[in-house]
Amino acid sequence: MYTQDDSDNESSSPEDEDFKPIYRAEKDTYSDLTNLHKPQFLSDLILGYSSDNYDRFTQSLQSGALLIQSQTLNDVEHMAPDLLQVLFRTENKFDLD
Repeated sequence: MYTQDDSDNESSSPEDEDFKPIYRAEKDTYSDLTNLHKPQFLSDLILGYSSDNYDRFTQSLQSGALLIQSQTLNDVEHMAPDLLQVLFRTENKFDLD
């Protein structure tokens, strides 16, 4: 049977204080980030060519030809318009040789 004493509307008890969340800001060490790897897919290559990140851009330049050669003809035909558009618009942002 329900009584007024069972109500949750009463003032909070000291036991309720144990259940309040406490936020503690911890300094992030970025230890969960991994090193940048070469692109594995044509979509990654396209993003790498248009990237403002030096490492990502150079990884894409170094591995682009081999990645394109290793793809199936269907994949290359499907991604060719986007890839060509990015290649024609790519600038030498980082003054590379």
